[in-house]
Amino acid sequence: MSFFAGIKAKWNAKMDKVLKIGDFDKQLTEIIADGVVTNNELETIKRLIQEYGLTEKDLNIVGVKAFRAAFKAMMSDNIITQQEESDLLAIKDILCVQNELVTKEMAVLLEHQELRNIQNGILPVIETGGILLQRDEQVHFLLDCSLREERVVRRSYQGGSQGVSVRVAKGVSFRVGQHKGRMVSERDVVVVDTGNLAVTNKRIMFLGSQKSFDVIYKQLIGYQVYSNGLDVHTSTGKTRQIIFDNKQFKADVLQLILDRVTIQ
Repeated sequence: MSFFAGIKAKWNAKMDKVLKIGDFDKQLTEIIADGVVTNNELETIKRLIQEYGLTEKDLNIVGVKAFRAAFKAMMSDNIITQQEESDLLAIKDILCVQNELVTKEMAVLLEHQELRNIQNGILPVIETGGILLQRDEQVHFLLDCSLREERVVRRSYQGGSQGVSVRVAKGVSFRVGQHKGRMVSERDVVVVDTGNLAVTNKRIMFLGSQKSFDVIYKQLIGYQVYSNGLDVHTSTGKTRQIIFDNKQFKADVLQLILDRVTIQ
């Protein structure tokens, strides 16, 4: 075989592989388009890989794209079921997709797995060394936060007047319109301490550097979880406001944990 013939053969082989990868990509896209991947479809993907002689390097070209497309289709309802998670992981393995290339998607899968576990009564258990727990008490949620309370932030007098002196005769005058002012207090919600919020199977605890409290669930009359915080309403009429500045805070996780522990 001549030098140029060898180059031509390599070029033809390369173009043939490009065409095969393109055809595989097209069929793969059709398979995962509906967000449902059956066992038969998984077997079809395996068969196509073998028929086209695709290597792990070849799959890197289309694997991440296909995995993300499948992930997007399955997340169209904002819920990843256990079956969908299994399908995604199967696609990931078949297409040799590395975790570091789909870190965002894998983090979402782990979060949905945690939510499903909590819904099924399997709550996370956090080992803590600095919290004195009661017998059979377990910590299910722990995160740094700040405690906010309504406080008087400013006081001022308003409405006072010395009045006007009116002379009615020589050496005789009256002062009219004189009255005392009143003190006005301005209130606002301010940070009073920083620390950690712990949710256990028995109570909610705030452990701060200057102020701490706990609320057993019998004293709890309501709670509201926000995207960045939590309001705790107690039977004493006091509301505790917790703010989470930590980006690791997951409102859905805290909501489900509280829903579980408060009905036990």
